Amino acid sequence: MGNPATLTDIDGIGPATATKLEAAGIKTVADLAAAEAATLEALDGMPPGAKFADWIAAAQPAAKAAKAVAADEIAAGPMIVVTGPKKGFRRAGFGFGRQPRAIPLQEFGEGIEALRRVLAILSEDRLTTVCIDLDGAEHKPDRNAVQDLAALAAAGGNREVDPEDLRALVARVFGSF
Repeated sequence: MGNPATLTDIDGIGPATATKLEAAGIKTVADLAAAEAATLEALDGMPPGAKFADWIAAAQPAAKAAKAVAADEIAAGPMIVVTGPKKGFRRAGFGFGRQPRAIPLQEFGEGIEALRRVLAILSEDRLTTVCIDLDGAEHKPDRNAVQDLAALAAAGGNREVDPEDLRALVARVFGSF
């Protein structure tokens, strides 16, 4: 198996276990790679006989690959790092597979159509996204903020929006850009 893109790509982690890990703050493969086996063992509802050290070991190459992508391309500005399902997936003109793909936001272009393309990716449940800001800090986009921003984009500028409210909403989606 190549680098896992999501928690459920790791042998022994199914949807129910992934949900329990996410509830405990382990939301990405990178989070799992940084976890301690003892911490995982202490979590409620973990499967009996789970090989926590194997999970962590399986997650580490993907976490390193995502970091390497981000470190190599951080000079390009803010970006999103996207991983897709095992069989691949296309959205907004980009193809995604299990290997993380870094896309600088400038590649989307400018204006409302560029924003709609970014939001199409961030809104897609089959894709795992991480936003990386200018300082290289990673965070998962706030799904509610993505929906709110998508609603504004769908209105196409026909709604009156306070610029400060818009900045705050964009910061919730993308971090400190």
